[in-house]
Parts: sequence; C-alpha cells; structure tokens
Amino acid sequence: MKMLTPRRRIVTHALLVALSAAAVAPLGAQQAGGAAPVAAVRLVAEPASLTLKAGQSAPIKFRAFDAAGKEIPNPLVQVRSASRSVRFTDTEVTATAAGRFEATAMTMGANNTPVTLTIPINVTWPALTRIEIAAGAGPLYAGLTQPQKLKGFHADNSERTGLTATWRTSDARIATVNRFGDLTALAPGAVTVTAEAEGVRATRSYTVTANPVAKLEIGIAESQMRTGDVELHLRARRLDRPGRPPRRRGHGAVRPLRGELS
Repeated sequence: MKMLTPRRRIVTHALLVALSAAAVAPLGAQQAGGAAPVAAVRLVAEPASLTLKAGQSAPIKFRAFDAAGKEIPNPLVQVRSASRSVRFTDTEVTATAAGRFEATAMTMGANNTPVTLTIPINVTWPALTRIEIAAGAGPLYAGLTQPQKLKGFHADNSERTGLTATWRTSDARIATVNRFGDLTALAPGAVTVTAEAEGVRATRSYTVTANPVAKLEIGIAESQMRTGDVELHLRARRLDRPGRPPRRRGHGAVRPLRGELS
C-alpha cells in the first residue's frame, strides 16, 4: 500500500473497516493534542468531476468540512470505483480504458455515520495512430471463410481494445467481407481487404485458390451404439472432384463427438 502523505490520507476499504471495528476514534480528523475527532458533515472533491484519456493520470484532492463550515485538517478519506479501469492513489486518479465511470469517496461523520461523495469520471481513448489486419496462415480456398482480427495502436504503442472498423474488399467477385472482418472467398484470384477505423486504414492482400476438396464424406467409426452412450467417433474424408482424396492430403482425423443418444 502506498505511504500516506502528511497532508491527506486516502485509505482502502479494508483499512477503513478495520479501524471502525477496532472501536477507535471515529474516522474523521483527529485534533492535535489527542482532542476528540471533528465530525465531518460535507466532503468536497477538487475537481468535482474528471475527464481524461485512457492511459492518463490527473490530480485530485478531497476536503472535509464540519458543521460550522470549517475545513477539517488531514481528513481520512476512502475512495473506490466499481470499475478496475479507474485507479486512485493518495493524490491522483489513473484511467486505463475508455468509458463513463463513478467513484465514491467516503469519510466518517458523527456517530460513525458515513459522509459520501460521488465523482463522475469520463474517459476517452487517445487517437489511433495505426491499425493492423491479422489473419490465419495458410492458403485461402474458394468457398471457405477466414476470420480476420483488427488490432489498433496509439502513439505510445498501447493497444486499443474493442475496436470497430469498416471493412471492404477490392473485388466482391473474388471475396467478400462482413462487418466482423470475416472474409469469404468466392472464386480464384487476387483480392485486397481494407479496414478503416477513426480515419486510419490498413490493407491486406490475399490470393484465393481453387478448393481441391469437392465434398466431405463423414462416417461413424463405431459399428454399434447403445442408448445412453455419451461419446461416438466421426471419421471425415476429403474428396476431390473425381471422388479421390486430394493429393498431399491425408484422411481427416478421427474426432470424438460427445452427446447423449436417445
């Protein structure tokens, strides 16, 4: 746990509960010379709300006041957020992801009654500087669909999560792409895929080749099955147009298919 500063102390929930359970002085400001603590009635955050970009930190300060409106020195304040995307230390808040969040600050008033304050926090993403299209290795055969993944990066090389892009292909007769980036090959030929997000573009080129597989034959390895069996094995075999296994391609592996027969 970070050391508390002499001017202000922000503590974790566990410490706050421990102090209350120990029946020590109420969680407020302890007067000098061992005098009774001053009960807080109002808590103020400076600034009252925060707007920052993911990856940034901003200073924040909490002040507590008593019933007479006098500021309480060295108030003991707990701050917590419902999201891990926002983190607090003694003097600042750091955001790690974009979104709208709320943090709650708390100190103890009279008779251990909590005095709370809500701090709205709006976090936006920094600007994208580049995006990349990632896809699986190997040939792209006509008639098959291959997923693509888009990665985005900021100026500090941190990665953007949850990126949404617009996709298109250079020739819809060769291949098409949906809004999720899934590329469907239709006919042999060359095609280029373009993704665009927040004004940043990336391209990837593919060569679609004729599919050597004309059909699949699927059989069951077992000769007998019983009611209640939970596992059976399927055997798949790829065949080319003359009805033979494609060259340099072995038979499909025997894979278990789990399920209950009735």
